Amino acid sequence: MAPGVVLAVLGLLGAIWLMGSWWFDRQRLLHSLGVRAAEGALVQTARGAVECARVGAGPTLLVLHASPGGWDRGLASAQDFLGEGFTVIAPSRPGALRTPLIGAEAPEDAADQLVALLDALGVQQVAVLGWQHAGPTAIQLALRHPSRVWALVLESAVTGATPPLGTGEGPLARGLDGDLGVWRTETRLHALVRALPLAPRLALRWVLGATLAARGPREDELIDELMESPSQIRRLVGLLRALGPLRPRMLGWENDRRQQAALTDAPLESITAPVLVVHGVLDPIVPLEHATRVAHRAPKAELMLLDRAGHLVWLGRAGTEVRAKELDFLWRHAPKQ
Repeated sequence: MAPGVVLAVLGLLGAIWLMGSWWFDRQRLLHSLGVRAAEGALVQTARGAVECARVGAGPTLLVLHASPGGWDRGLASAQDFLGEGFTVIAPSRPGALRTPLIGAEAPEDAADQLVALLDALGVQQVAVLGWQHAGPTAIQLALRHPSRVWALVLESAVTGATPPLGTGEGPLARGLDGDLGVWRTETRLHALVRALPLAPRLALRWVLGATLAARGPREDELIDELMESPSQIRRLVGLLRALGPLRPRMLGWENDRRQQAALTDAPLESITAPVLVVHGVLDPIVPLEHATRVAHRAPKAELMLLDRAGHLVWLGRAGTEVRAKELDFLWRHAPKQ
């Protein structure tokens, strides 16, 4: 058999294996979401149904996931806080998974709905952790319900309409428009999850295009740092898995983009809670001004800038510093038991 034919057959078999494993993985994800639904994670509040997970014991952290997301992405993002003496409440934000979008489209309404969720759960006060597009809702929660928020952490977070967000680069940042875009992105996510254990350097280089602006030597350094940290690679796999299936998360993603473009200037000077703003200077998605805006105007703000970090500030050796700072900040301001 000619070498070209052999390569073609191997390529075809590889494509069949990839598509078959993608289909089975997707069915497993759908099943796991169904199991979660059967556990009664849909909470009826005075402002509609909200899907959430609740884990742990101690002072409560309300973690608001990036977009596209859901309660599972919230838990994946907050895993460093689990086992540290906190309760983590991770809701699916409006339009994500089983939390309806209608009635909670704007950050103000989403914030009020979260307070209704806390009321339904019997929780009086929380620290709010907001990632990326969750920033406006986290800020409105602190502004509109100051007695319910004992601290606010904004990590790589959107805080206004300007400067406009970037799209990053690489295979995960080329758009989610239309069914074809969703299918293409799901396929890429699956390929990354499969490739990370088998060819970690190649897979990391592929995904870092969407999360890190630096190129050349810094990218190589970060890959070396990640190769030394199996726990971070596992967390990255967990986050990639928590993005799928994408279709039930897309209403929230599309709403976040609409809301971000229409944001007005929030009265950040009126935030009474302590605020920690964490941001990578090299973030290609959320410009640095989104962080400095809050840091310069909120009365009790602390700013942690990472000169060599991109959008995912917990990647690499800097991640240890980030989590230590966040834990110290939270424990300093946690209500006395």
